[in-house]
Amino acid sequence: MELSYAFLARAAEQAQDGTIHVFGADFDTIQLPAFPAMAPPFALLISFACRPDELGDVHEVEIQIEDPHGVRSRAAEKQLVLGEGLAETKRRFRASLLTMIGMLFSEAGEYRFVILVDGSVVKTLPLLAVQTAPKPAEKVEAER
Repeated sequence: MELSYAFLARAAEQAQDGTIHVFGADFDTIQLPAFPAMAPPFALLISFACRPDELGDVHEVEIQIEDPHGVRSRAAEKQLVLGEGLAETKRRFRASLLTMIGMLFSEAGEYRFVILVDGSVVKTLPLLAVQTAPKPAEKVEAER
């Protein structure tokens, strides 16, 4: 089994035929008005390719979030059974995970999503949290 892709999206859903519908994909920066801030939920999409002889194998997939200080916390954990839910018409064997994440950003800075399979890191995705600049009208009121 090998990782095919992993990326963040504003929203996503998986259809019964295994296709994934994605909106606002592949971002690496989130803008928030102030800190701490709760971000709107977003999706983490992960896909693995596997060989026919791996079908039925079970793997533990864990997603950790690393804050700007390097401290990690568990965001999600799932048991992945290769081939489970595959449509018979699929010519390639793939196992996909779709996880919705709502998270609190304690401060601005570089966060990372760390993806582990069976305890080993297979991918990290950076996410920079920045504070949005006040709108011009807000700047004027703040100066008064």
